[in-house]
Amino acid sequence: METVADDVVYEITVLIMHNQTKELVIVSN
Repeated sequence: METVADDVVYEITVLIMHNQTKELVIVSN
C-alpha cells in the first residue's frame, strides 16, 4: 500500500511540476 501511495504522490508532483514548467514557458515567451 505504501508503494501505491508513493506512486500517486509522485504522479501528482510530476503534474504540478509540469504545469509550473508550462506557465514559466508561457511567461518567458
